[in-house]
Amino acid sequence: FELSGEDVLKQIEAAKLRGRGGIGSYTVEKWRRLLTCDDPRKTLVVNDGKSAVGSYMDSGLLEGDPHKVIEGTAIICIACGVTDGYAYIHPQYQTATYRLKKAVQQAEALGLLGENILGSGKSFRLHVNNGMEKRTPEEYMKMYGHLQNREIKWFDTAYLDENGKLKNATESNNLETIVNVPDIISNGAAWFRSVGTAESPGTKVFMLTGAVNNNGMVEIPFGTTVRQMVEEIGGGMTDSAPFRAVRLSGSTMLMRENLDMPIAFENLEELGDRIGTGNFEVMDGKRSRMETAKYLLRFAARGSC
Repeated sequence: FELSGEDVLKQIEAAKLRGRGGIGSYTVEKWRRLLTCDDPRKTLVVNDGKSAVGSYMDSGLLEGDPHKVIEGTAIICIACGVTDGYAYIHPQYQTATYRLKKAVQQAEALGLLGENILGSGKSFRLHVNNGMEKRTPEEYMKMYGHLQNREIKWFDTAYLDENGKLKNATESNNLETIVNVPDIISNGAAWFRSVGTAESPGTKVFMLTGAVNNNGMVEIPFGTTVRQMVEEIGGGMTDSAPFRAVRLSGSTMLMRENLDMPIAFENLEELGDRIGTGNFEVMDGKRSRMETAKYLLRFAARGSC
Protein backbone atom coordinates (compact mmCIF):
# COMPACT_ATOMS: atom_id res chain seq x y z
CA PHE A 1 0.00 0.00 0.00
CA GLU A 2 3.03 2.29 0.33
CA LEU A 3 3.62 2.01 -3.44
CA SER A 4 1.66 3.90 -6.05
CA GLY A 5 0.23 1.99 -9.00
CA GLU A 6 3.00 3.32 -11.22
CA ASP A 7 5.64 2.26 -8.66
CA VAL A 8 4.33 -1.32 -8.79
CA LEU A 9 4.31 -1.37 -12.59
CA LYS A 10 7.83 0.06 -12.76
CA GLN A 11 9.07 -2.92 -10.74
CA ILE A 12 7.24 -5.34 -13.04
CA GLU A 13 8.67 -3.53 -16.06
CA ALA A 14 12.21 -3.64 -14.64
CA ALA A 15 11.80 -7.39 -14.04
CA LYS A 16 10.79 -7.86 -17.72
CA LEU A 17 8.02 -10.26 -16.69
CA ARG A 18 6.53 -11.91 -19.77
CA GLY A 19 3.21 -13.71 -20.06
CA ARG A 20 3.51 -17.42 -19.32
CA GLY A 21 0.45 -18.62 -21.20
CA GLY A 22 0.75 -17.60 -24.85
CA ILE A 23 2.85 -15.31 -27.03
CA GLY A 24 5.06 -14.11 -24.17
CA SER A 25 4.29 -10.39 -24.38
CA TYR A 26 5.49 -8.08 -21.62
CA THR A 27 2.71 -8.06 -19.05
CA VAL A 28 3.28 -4.47 -17.95
CA GLU A 29 1.75 -3.33 -21.25
CA LYS A 30 -1.62 -4.82 -20.32
CA TRP A 31 -1.51 -3.55 -16.76
CA ARG A 32 -0.52 -0.02 -17.75
CA ARG A 33 -3.57 0.09 -20.03
CA LEU A 34 -5.71 -0.81 -17.02
CA LEU A 35 -3.99 1.77 -14.82
CA THR A 36 -4.48 4.62 -17.30
CA CYS A 37 -8.00 3.63 -18.39
CA ASP A 38 -10.63 6.08 -17.12
CA ASP A 39 -13.46 3.53 -17.19
CA PRO A 40 -14.95 3.37 -13.65
CA ARG A 41 -15.38 -0.42 -13.90
CA LYS A 42 -12.16 -2.26 -14.63
CA THR A 43 -11.50 -5.96 -14.24
CA LEU A 44 -8.80 -8.57 -14.57
CA VAL A 45 -9.39 -12.17 -15.60
CA VAL A 46 -6.95 -14.73 -14.19
CA ASN A 47 -7.15 -17.55 -16.69
CA ASP A 48 -6.63 -21.25 -16.05
CA GLY A 49 -8.80 -22.43 -18.91
CA LYS A 50 -6.10 -24.26 -20.85
CA SER A 51 -7.36 -26.94 -23.19
CA ALA A 52 -4.09 -27.97 -24.89
CA VAL A 53 -3.11 -31.59 -24.43
CA GLY A 54 -0.84 -32.04 -21.42
CA SER A 55 -1.42 -28.55 -19.98
CA TYR A 56 -1.98 -29.23 -16.29
CA MET A 57 0.55 -26.75 -14.86
CA ASP A 58 -1.86 -24.10 -13.61
CA SER A 59 -4.02 -26.59 -11.76
CA GLY A 60 -0.88 -27.79 -9.97
CA LEU A 61 -0.01 -24.23 -8.99
CA LEU A 62 -3.55 -23.63 -7.73
CA GLU A 63 -3.65 -26.83 -5.71
CA GLY A 64 -0.20 -26.20 -4.25
CA ASP A 65 -0.39 -22.51 -3.32
CA PRO A 66 -3.77 -20.83 -3.96
CA HIS A 67 -2.90 -17.97 -1.58
CA LYS A 68 -0.10 -16.83 -3.91
CA VAL A 69 -2.62 -16.56 -6.74
CA ILE A 70 -4.79 -14.34 -4.53
CA GLU A 71 -1.83 -12.21 -3.44
CA GLY A 72 -0.53 -11.68 -6.96
CA THR A 73 -3.97 -10.81 -8.30
CA ALA A 74 -4.67 -8.41 -5.43
CA ILE A 75 -1.33 -6.59 -5.87
CA ILE A 76 -1.88 -5.94 -9.56
CA CYS A 77 -5.57 -5.12 -9.28
CA ILE A 78 -5.15 -2.68 -6.39
CA ALA A 79 -2.23 -1.04 -8.21
CA CYS A 80 -4.35 -0.60 -11.35
CA GLY A 81 -7.55 0.49 -9.61
CA VAL A 82 -9.41 -2.76 -10.25
CA THR A 83 -11.97 -3.68 -7.59
CA ASP A 84 -13.17 -7.01 -9.03
CA GLY A 85 -11.08 -9.86 -10.39
CA TYR A 86 -12.29 -13.12 -11.88
CA ALA A 87 -10.42 -16.42 -11.71
CA TYR A 88 -11.54 -18.85 -14.41
CA ILE A 89 -10.59 -22.47 -13.74
CA HIS A 90 -11.02 -25.30 -16.23
CA PRO A 91 -14.14 -27.36 -15.41
CA GLN A 92 -12.06 -30.52 -14.99
CA TYR A 93 -10.00 -29.06 -12.15
CA GLN A 94 -12.42 -29.50 -9.27
CA THR A 95 -9.75 -29.81 -6.57
CA ALA A 96 -8.08 -26.59 -7.75
CA THR A 97 -11.46 -24.83 -7.71
CA TYR A 98 -12.23 -26.03 -4.20
CA ARG A 99 -8.86 -24.96 -2.83
CA LEU A 100 -8.94 -21.50 -4.42
CA LYS A 101 -12.46 -20.87 -3.15
CA LYS A 102 -11.42 -21.95 0.33
CA ALA A 103 -8.34 -19.71 0.18
CA VAL A 104 -10.54 -16.76 -0.87
CA GLN A 105 -12.81 -17.39 2.14
CA GLN A 106 -9.76 -17.50 4.43
CA ALA A 107 -8.37 -14.27 2.97
CA GLU A 108 -11.73 -12.54 3.40
CA ALA A 109 -11.96 -13.72 7.03
CA LEU A 110 -8.51 -12.22 7.70
CA GLY A 111 -9.40 -8.91 6.05
CA LEU A 112 -7.04 -9.48 3.12
CA LEU A 113 -9.86 -9.29 0.56
CA GLY A 114 -13.03 -7.22 0.52
CA GLU A 115 -13.72 -3.65 1.59
CA ASN A 116 -11.03 -1.43 3.16
CA ILE A 117 -8.30 -4.10 3.18
CA LEU A 118 -6.23 -3.85 6.38
CA GLY A 119 -7.53 -0.32 6.90
CA SER A 120 -5.87 0.90 3.71
CA GLY A 121 -8.97 2.33 2.11
CA LYS A 122 -8.42 -0.07 -0.81
CA SER A 123 -10.99 -2.68 -1.82
CA PHE A 124 -10.72 -5.80 -3.94
CA ARG A 125 -12.73 -8.98 -4.40
CA LEU A 126 -11.77 -12.14 -6.27
CA HIS A 127 -14.57 -14.19 -7.83
CA VAL A 128 -13.89 -17.85 -8.67
CA ASN A 129 -15.62 -19.65 -11.53
CA ASN A 130 -14.84 -23.06 -13.03
CA GLY A 131 -17.10 -22.80 -16.08
CA MET A 132 -19.84 -25.02 -14.65
CA GLU A 133 -22.11 -22.45 -12.97
CA LYS A 134 -25.68 -22.43 -14.23
CA ARG A 135 -26.97 -19.55 -16.35
CA THR A 136 -30.18 -18.95 -18.23
CA PRO A 137 -30.34 -19.71 -21.97
CA GLU A 138 -30.73 -15.98 -22.60
CA GLU A 139 -27.49 -15.21 -20.78
CA TYR A 140 -25.62 -17.86 -22.76
CA MET A 141 -27.09 -16.54 -26.00
CA LYS A 142 -25.88 -13.04 -25.20
CA MET A 143 -22.45 -13.98 -23.88
CA TYR A 144 -21.46 -17.15 -25.69
CA GLY A 145 -23.01 -16.16 -29.02
CA HIS A 146 -20.83 -13.08 -29.44
CA LEU A 147 -17.56 -14.07 -27.80
CA GLN A 148 -14.86 -15.88 -29.71
CA ASN A 149 -13.22 -17.05 -26.49
CA ARG A 150 -15.34 -19.85 -24.99
CA GLU A 151 -13.45 -19.62 -21.73
CA ILE A 152 -15.22 -16.42 -20.67
CA LYS A 153 -18.77 -17.26 -21.70
CA TRP A 154 -19.73 -17.05 -18.01
CA PHE A 155 -18.39 -13.51 -17.66
CA ASP A 156 -20.28 -10.88 -15.63
CA THR A 157 -22.54 -8.88 -17.97
CA ALA A 158 -21.36 -5.65 -16.30
CA TYR A 159 -18.12 -6.02 -18.26
CA LEU A 160 -19.80 -6.61 -21.64
CA ASP A 161 -21.07 -3.99 -24.07
CA GLU A 162 -24.46 -4.11 -25.76
CA ASN A 163 -23.11 -6.55 -28.36
CA GLY A 164 -21.91 -9.01 -25.73
CA LYS A 165 -18.24 -8.21 -26.30
CA LEU A 166 -15.73 -7.46 -23.56
CA LYS A 167 -15.33 -3.79 -22.73
CA ASN A 168 -11.97 -2.06 -23.16
CA ALA A 169 -11.33 -1.92 -19.41
CA THR A 170 -10.86 -5.70 -19.18
CA GLU A 171 -7.56 -7.56 -19.37
CA SER A 172 -6.74 -11.26 -19.06
CA ASN A 173 -3.62 -12.92 -17.67
CA ASN A 174 -2.46 -16.49 -17.38
CA LEU A 175 -2.34 -17.75 -13.82
CA GLU A 176 1.37 -18.63 -13.92
CA THR A 177 2.15 -15.03 -14.83
CA ILE A 178 0.26 -13.74 -11.80
CA VAL A 179 2.07 -15.95 -9.26
CA ASN A 180 5.39 -14.28 -10.15
CA VAL A 181 4.16 -10.87 -8.99
CA PRO A 182 4.50 -11.28 -5.17
CA ASP A 183 8.11 -12.48 -5.48
CA ILE A 184 9.04 -9.56 -7.74
CA ILE A 185 7.53 -7.01 -5.36
CA SER A 186 9.07 -8.69 -2.28
CA ASN A 187 12.55 -9.44 -3.68
CA GLY A 188 12.99 -6.88 -6.46
CA ALA A 189 13.49 -6.95 -10.21
CA ALA A 190 17.21 -7.74 -9.99
CA TRP A 191 16.48 -10.87 -7.95
CA PHE A 192 13.92 -12.02 -10.52
CA ARG A 193 16.34 -11.45 -13.40
CA SER A 194 19.18 -13.31 -11.67
CA VAL A 195 17.99 -16.51 -13.39
CA GLY A 196 16.88 -17.07 -16.96
CA THR A 197 18.11 -15.17 -20.01
CA ALA A 198 18.32 -11.46 -20.76
CA GLU A 199 15.08 -11.49 -22.75
CA SER A 200 13.36 -14.30 -20.82
CA PRO A 201 14.10 -13.79 -17.13
CA GLY A 202 12.78 -16.03 -14.39
CA THR A 203 11.49 -19.58 -14.59
CA LYS A 204 8.82 -21.51 -16.49
CA VAL A 205 6.68 -24.45 -15.42
CA PHE A 206 6.37 -27.28 -17.94
CA MET A 207 4.46 -30.55 -17.96
CA LEU A 208 7.08 -33.07 -19.05
CA THR A 209 5.43 -36.13 -20.63
CA GLY A 210 6.01 -38.74 -23.30
CA ALA A 211 8.90 -41.10 -23.96
CA VAL A 212 11.12 -40.15 -21.01
CA ASN A 213 11.66 -42.01 -17.75
CA ASN A 214 10.58 -39.12 -15.50
CA ASN A 215 7.19 -37.56 -16.19
CA GLY A 216 5.59 -34.72 -14.27
CA MET A 217 5.38 -30.99 -13.63
CA VAL A 218 8.80 -29.30 -13.57
CA GLU A 219 9.99 -25.73 -13.08
CA ILE A 220 13.13 -24.70 -14.97
CA PRO A 221 15.03 -21.44 -15.44
CA PHE A 222 14.70 -20.05 -18.94
CA GLY A 223 17.83 -20.98 -20.87
CA THR A 224 17.68 -24.66 -19.95
CA THR A 225 18.30 -26.64 -23.15
CA VAL A 226 16.01 -29.19 -24.72
CA ARG A 227 18.72 -31.81 -24.15
CA GLN A 228 18.84 -31.03 -20.42
CA MET A 229 15.08 -31.41 -20.22
CA VAL A 230 15.17 -34.81 -21.93
CA GLU A 231 18.36 -36.32 -20.54
CA GLU A 232 18.81 -34.78 -17.08
CA ILE A 233 15.34 -33.82 -15.84
CA GLY A 234 13.51 -36.44 -17.88
CA GLY A 235 16.03 -39.15 -17.02
CA GLY A 236 16.63 -40.08 -20.67
CA MET A 237 14.51 -41.84 -23.24
CA THR A 238 12.43 -44.84 -22.21
CA ASP A 239 13.89 -48.21 -23.26
CA SER A 240 16.89 -46.29 -24.66
CA ALA A 241 14.78 -45.40 -27.70
CA PRO A 242 16.20 -42.82 -30.11
CA PHE A 243 14.98 -39.24 -29.68
CA ARG A 244 12.76 -37.97 -32.49
CA ALA A 245 11.14 -34.69 -31.44
CA VAL A 246 9.49 -32.62 -28.72
CA ARG A 247 5.97 -31.35 -29.18
CA LEU A 248 5.82 -28.05 -27.37
CA SER A 249 2.42 -26.51 -26.60
CA GLY A 250 0.39 -28.10 -29.34
CA SER A 251 1.94 -27.11 -32.65
CA THR A 252 5.64 -26.41 -32.10
CA MET A 253 7.95 -29.30 -33.05
CA LEU A 254 11.57 -29.29 -31.85
CA MET A 255 13.65 -31.82 -33.76
CA ARG A 256 17.10 -33.37 -33.20
CA GLU A 257 18.82 -30.26 -34.53
CA ASN A 258 17.15 -28.27 -31.73
CA LEU A 259 18.42 -30.46 -28.86
CA ASP A 260 21.00 -27.92 -27.69
CA MET A 261 18.71 -24.91 -28.11
CA PRO A 262 18.07 -22.97 -24.88
CA ILE A 263 14.36 -22.84 -24.11
CA ALA A 264 13.46 -19.14 -24.15
CA PHE A 265 10.88 -16.86 -25.75
CA GLU A 266 13.41 -15.28 -28.10
CA ASN A 267 14.68 -18.63 -29.43
CA LEU A 268 11.19 -19.90 -30.18
CA GLU A 269 10.39 -16.60 -31.86
CA GLU A 270 13.38 -17.09 -34.18
CA LEU A 271 11.78 -20.39 -35.23
CA GLY A 272 8.55 -18.54 -35.95
CA ASP A 273 6.74 -20.06 -32.98
CA ARG A 274 6.16 -19.59 -29.25
CA ILE A 275 6.43 -21.42 -25.95
CA GLY A 276 2.68 -21.31 -25.38
CA THR A 277 1.13 -22.97 -22.37
CA GLY A 278 4.07 -25.23 -21.52
CA ASN A 279 3.34 -28.85 -22.34
CA PHE A 280 6.59 -30.62 -23.27
CA GLU A 281 5.92 -34.00 -24.89
CA VAL A 282 8.96 -36.07 -25.85
CA MET A 283 8.52 -38.38 -28.84
CA ASP A 284 10.76 -41.33 -29.65
CA GLY A 285 12.13 -42.64 -32.95
CA LYS A 286 10.19 -45.90 -32.87
CA ARG A 287 7.36 -44.34 -34.83
CA SER A 288 7.78 -43.68 -38.52
CA ARG A 289 7.35 -40.11 -39.75
CA MET A 290 3.88 -41.02 -41.02
CA GLU A 291 2.92 -42.53 -37.66
CA THR A 292 4.21 -39.45 -35.88
CA ALA A 293 2.16 -37.19 -38.17
CA LYS A 294 -0.99 -39.25 -37.54
CA TYR A 295 -0.29 -39.17 -33.82
CA LEU A 296 -0.05 -35.37 -33.81
CA LEU A 297 -3.13 -34.93 -35.96
CA ARG A 298 -5.16 -37.16 -33.67
CA PHE A 299 -4.32 -35.07 -30.62
CA ALA A 300 -4.72 -31.79 -32.52
CA ALA A 301 -8.21 -32.84 -33.56
CA ARG A 302 -9.09 -33.78 -29.99
CA GLY A 303 -8.18 -30.32 -28.79
CA SER A 304 -8.43 -30.98 -25.04
CA CYS A 305 -7.20 -33.28 -22.32
